[in-house]
Amino acid sequence: MTILIVSAEADLHARCVQWALGQNGVPCEIIELTALPCNAHISITPGATLANNTLRFSHTSLSRQNQDQPIDLSLVRAVWARRVFVTAQHFDFSDVHEEDLFNVQQEVTNLITSIWYTLESMLGHDVKWLNSFSASRTAKNKLFQLHIAQTIGFSLPATLISNEPAQIRAFCRQHGGQIIMKSFLPKRWEMGNGLRVLPTTLISDSDLQNDASLQLCPAIYQNYIPKAFELRVLVLGEQLIAVKLDSQAHAHSQIDWRADADHGTMQAEPYALDEDTCAMIRRFMRAIKLEMGSIDLIVTPSGEIIFLEVNEQGQFLFLEVMCPQIPVLAAVCDFLTKAAGIEVQSPWPTYAEFTQSPAWPELVRAYQQDKTRHQQPAHCN
Repeated sequence: MTILIVSAEADLHARCVQWALGQNGVPCEIIELTALPCNAHISITPGATLANNTLRFSHTSLSRQNQDQPIDLSLVRAVWARRVFVTAQHFDFSDVHEEDLFNVQQEVTNLITSIWYTLESMLGHDVKWLNSFSASRTAKNKLFQLHIAQTIGFSLPATLISNEPAQIRAFCRQHGGQIIMKSFLPKRWEMGNGLRVLPTTLISDSDLQNDASLQLCPAIYQNYIPKAFELRVLVLGEQLIAVKLDSQAHAHSQIDWRADADHGTMQAEPYALDEDTCAMIRRFMRAIKLEMGSIDLIVTPSGEIIFLEVNEQGQFLFLEVMCPQIPVLAAVCDFLTKAAGIEVQSPWPTYAEFTQSPAWPELVRAYQQDKTRHQQPAHCN
């Protein structure tokens, strides 16, 4: 029995989990679809029965164990859809005529999309998906997330999603002249000194004067909510792992705690959620059809819990870095093996043990080979 991980090139979480599973003898294969088409080959032979279905995936520049052997899909019992991308991340254009470039990109996108849609059918209903392709794509919709959370009973920030300048300025005035602005999807820029990510940003009236910019860049606008602290909740089926993040202790992390990734000053500790919040989180996950995900919550000075978002495949290893007493890697491995119907008796290794293993420098080398990345593996990004 095998666990299949579908991810991006040299993904820290996928490689770490594969290593940990291997320490306890659990077979695990990774296919990194973002390596297509220039850094990988893929061949699928759909058969009349599952036993005849094979998938061959091999890297040309990033190593994968048994890269010349086909993956026997009849042995797959669970699929962890770690990174759901439907487009190639980079191309070598040297062999493509400029007038053919669009068509080439479209063909590769259709191939990757077809793989996602077809794999679920090829593997059959008995294979557990964490999460399904359709649920993953739907859950990335921030507006849909907020709608579901509100129907479940969560408190939300006042929210406006708009590209209408007059409405945006009126919303800002309504909430005291300062509001939060978020993008729909992560925004990244390749800078000379590394990769920069657009954080959640506090803006004021003076930032809302250019009508053309506001109209061309739809965004999510919310009222600013004072925080006592924030919670990151890793959901693994019925299991909830909550961590308290002391985001208000430092100015750089007060608006967006992720900004602490460049500082490493965040204090974190395990947190016990009340039963009502646990029940709402589980209802929310069922309603949005996710088996796993990372939920971000605000706790106000008065103790009210405010829902922000769910990251369908959010980073989680940084929680174990901040709180070594929380065995996050072990919890994820246990979740995947139980989904696959595999019993494991031995204890799981820790993330710290992974960083000291031979697999760590191999991952670092893979990052260096990946031309789309400009930084070393990060615990939290």
